[in-house]
Amino acid sequence: MYLLLSPTVIKNSIVNYQSVGKEINIVTTIKVLNLVKEGSTIVVFYDSSFKLQTFIDFKLLLNFNYIFIVNDETFISSLDYLGEVHYIKYTVVDGRFIKSIIEKDTELMESFNTNLNKDMKKGLCSNKVKYVII
Repeated sequence: MYLLLSPTVIKNSIVNYQSVGKEINIVTTIKVLNLVKEGSTIVVFYDSSFKLQTFIDFKLLLNFNYIFIVNDETFISSLDYLGEVHYIKYTVVDGRFIKSIIEKDTELMESFNTNLNKDMKKGLCSNKVKYVII
């Protein structure tokens, strides 16, 4: 399993590389995905700095299983056919956060949330959107 952070996430979020590295292998750039084993799971903190077509190409060529984390709901519909999508408002990326996503631990994921209301939990934007944390 691998983690790919967008340049914007690296610039605008606090990333605890030491704790993240204990949970998942970190890929430094999208170009490195060429070296990743076919059929691997890739956790992607996605935003507009990435080109969607690149992820489509890798899906077709290397059959990657994607788990996308987005903090802008406009990306959900364009990504939900490529893999799992989690709409989460985050400012810190650490190992515990990554672990909650990988293990689909809703209780742990919700511990990162202070504003999630019951309507948001029930009214997900897509069938493949697993969790909404704001």
